[in-house]
Amino acid sequence: MDASFESSAPKSRLQKAVERNRAKQARRGSTSPAPPKKSWSLPKRPTRKSVARAGDVEFEDTSRPALRSRARATGNVSYQTASSPPARKRYSAAATNAASKSIDFLIKGIWIFAFILILRLIFSGGGVLDYYHQQKAYQEKLGDFTSIGIENQELVIENEKIRHNKRFQKKLVRDHLGFIASDEFLILFPKGKGKKSI
Repeated sequence: MDASFESSAPKSRLQKAVERNRAKQARRGSTSPAPPKKSWSLPKRPTRKSVARAGDVEFEDTSRPALRSRARATGNVSYQTASSPPARKRYSAAATNAASKSIDFLIKGIWIFAFILILRLIFSGGGVLDYYHQQKAYQEKLGDFTSIGIENQELVIENEKIRHNKRFQKKLVRDHLGFIASDEFLILFPKGKGKKSI
């Protein structure tokens, strides 16, 4: 059977694998002789002649019967690759329910934590409410500062009048100290007495 296997012109993959296996065994020192290697090559195609004249034209046969007669070995072909994803594990319904419940609990916990952080941001010291309260107090203090600055400017102007304006000096002495000129009379009315009815 081996002789018929080797004598057939087309070799299948199985035959090539058998030959490789025998060659390996021969290299290892096995007693079975390795079959002689045959060199396989395609039949030589005739070279194309150059066309010199119209009458010297030759046509080649392009059917290539030697290649078409070669039959491929049939075999079971597996289309799975080494990088195909592993088969999915099937989980029981109880395990999926427990996993979904734990995920739901985790999400609720995150929302509660975020809500607590927002409340702390709004109501704690240095939070949003404290910021607006401090901003209101700052605006009040800024208003007080500007009004005191205006009063200071008026006092500076009045001070300059007291130093240099004689008429203003006399007015202040009359109003605050009660001095009168030598040709004037002072009339004082008693305090607290109302009009008498007739």
